[in-house]
Amino acid sequence: MLILLSYKDIVEAYKRLLKEITLSQVLHTSSYSMDFCIISGKCQVLSIPLCKNVPYCTTVFPNVFQHKTQNEASIEVHRWWPLVERECSADLSFFLCSLYAPPCTILDTSLLPCRELCLRVQRGCLPALDYLYHSRWPESLNCERFPRGGEEVCIDRPQNRSQVTVTPASGPATGEVTFDGAVD
Repeated sequence: MLILLSYKDIVEAYKRLLKEITLSQVLHTSSYSMDFCIISGKCQVLSIPLCKNVPYCTTVFPNVFQHKTQNEASIEVHRWWPLVERECSADLSFFLCSLYAPPCTILDTSLLPCRELCLRVQRGCLPALDYLYHSRWPESLNCERFPRGGEEVCIDRPQNRSQVTVTPASGPATGEVTFDGAVD
């Protein structure tokens, strides 16, 4: 028997599926350890030094800045090293890596960082950026361009936790899906 689904039905089914999958399924990994990294055809092992401590191990290109290789992205992201060394925000490395070397997912597009993550980083690092470079927050990192958690799918690293959260558009019914697949 052949069942035909409308485009609307397919989109709704996809949204339900997205709410049910765990982050470990989305990120192709079940652990921070390289022993558990699963490399698919589009994924590359994350090799950018600044990103060595992020809680994912594979990336995909091009990134949001249209860098085509990790080498290109590495050159650009390391411009932020003075701020990373100053530890102006505990989320800075994760935020930058999520943009310059986004986690490889089963989705067709890269996950963007949540606006809330960007705002935390901006609050912590804007004074240091002004002090070191007499510069404003770059337009390319304007937090308004990132999705709000709970409204769109985005990636965040909640404060005071080492886990990563993927926030579906309407959120799962039972809580946030965290990196280790546990539901809070």
